[in-house]
Amino acid sequence: MGRPKQLLEWRGTTLIRRAAQTALDAALGPVVIMLGSHAEECLAAVADLALDEVIHRSWAEGMGSTVACAAAYVQTHRPGTEALILMSCDQPLVQAADLAALWEAHSTTKALMAAASYDGVLGIPALFAASLLPTLMELDGDRGAAALLRADPRFVTAVPCPSAGTDVDTPGEFRSLG
Repeated sequence: MGRPKQLLEWRGTTLIRRAAQTALDAALGPVVIMLGSHAEECLAAVADLALDEVIHRSWAEGMGSTVACAAAYVQTHRPGTEALILMSCDQPLVQAADLAALWEAHSTTKALMAAASYDGVLGIPALFAASLLPTLMELDGDRGAAALLRADPRFVTAVPCPSAGTDVDTPGEFRSLG
């Protein structure tokens, strides 16, 4: 990308701020923002928002370690949490209504997980019941939560979320956002 993806500007705001604001707008509970690379610059981009800010110093170990850090934070600092929704700043088309739909699906079906369904896959944003926090805390390296979502379909409610199919990982994908 040539610079931190989180700090790319699109439609007048950075990707990290857009994701944080989307989570806040969903009004589902406290929002925890996990920061790794370029943490100080990212903090500055969201400094005025009401967030729990966690700096994950071992971010380079991979997505699994970041998810584990988030789960550990929630279990320790947010007791009584019913569920954790994982999302990323590189899916800028995801809206607060998409996050609310995950909560609604979980509340209705009582499934342990509710995941965005797009392009024939289950992925993030995804909701994990609090009972799965210990399992999430065991993740490491590049092994994120996707394996849990795909392990047994009986425990996952798929929630249509075409907006999550737009993922910004390359300069070309970012330019195509318009």
